[in-house]
Amino acid sequence: MLRSRQRGQSVVEFGIVAILFTLLMFAVVDFGLLLNSWVAISSGTRQVARATTVGFLATDLTTMVSGLNLPGVSRTPYSPFASYCCGSGGSDDEIVLTVQYYTGCVPGAAGCNPVSASTVDNHYWGGTFSCNTWPTPCASIHPLRSDMIVVSLSAPGMEVVTPLVRPFFGCSSSQVHCNVRLASSAMMRYEGQ
Repeated sequence: MLRSRQRGQSVVEFGIVAILFTLLMFAVVDFGLLLNSWVAISSGTRQVARATTVGFLATDLTTMVSGLNLPGVSRTPYSPFASYCCGSGGSDDEIVLTVQYYTGCVPGAAGCNPVSASTVDNHYWGGTFSCNTWPTPCASIHPLRSDMIVVSLSAPGMEVVTPLVRPFFGCSSSQVHCNVRLASSAMMRYEGQ
């Protein structure tokens, strides 16, 4: 009789430990995906920033950004693993690129504001000014060699699937989906032209 109670107790203890172990393993996978995606977006930001500072055009930057692979980041906020399962090859990944040009100041300093898009050549990211003398540079049209450039990449749709991990990212357990925004930025001096 004593042995049958011990067996029952062992089964209950195993069940409790198995549930906790499974939750812990899912938490490790979630954190691993988040860390992998954050490292990828940080590395991608530096690559795009370097390309921007040596004079790559907007079309080149778009190609670079679309080539970044962030596992678990999807354009559809509630299907984070679509790039794994559905043969899209990562084409649904949403990564938002922002490039800002600063002249005569250090970004982040008081009174330092980005230059207007109307003074940036439209061949460069975010620029709307059309230079009629292309490829000869127009005078005082940004980016200039002294400009500081801030490149930011963000991925707004990284989903956390483990209920145990969600509170660490400000999501309640009652929410069906918990999306985490990953972002990185880099500041460099323009070296092109």
